[in-house]
Amino acid sequence: MVESGRGGDMADALHWPMDADVLFLDDIGSESDKYRSGETIDALCQVLGRRENKWTIVTTNYLIEEWPTAFDARVSDRLFRNSIICDLRHSGSYAMRRQP
Repeated sequence: MVESGRGGDMADALHWPMDADVLFLDDIGSESDKYRSGETIDALCQVLGRRENKWTIVTTNYLIEEWPTAFDARVSDRLFRNSIICDLRHSGSYAMRRQP
């Protein structure tokens, strides 16, 4: 498995998640594309498109209303299509709960 930013190229990073039974994509939208190549957006679009109708769990700090402007139109469309959306904005922070 190759993680973005830890060696290898984007093609290597995209190969392994396509056949996974369940894929977790944590904190999408926080990645940077400092050279504005569009590579990270294209990669996310490819993963979401090729995993349609498979279990892909995505987290983001963007509110649902922000998705159309926060993400490229192709990514936004794939996030809404065939999805179950769990909006947890009112659940509070688990880290902020007092521990016994």
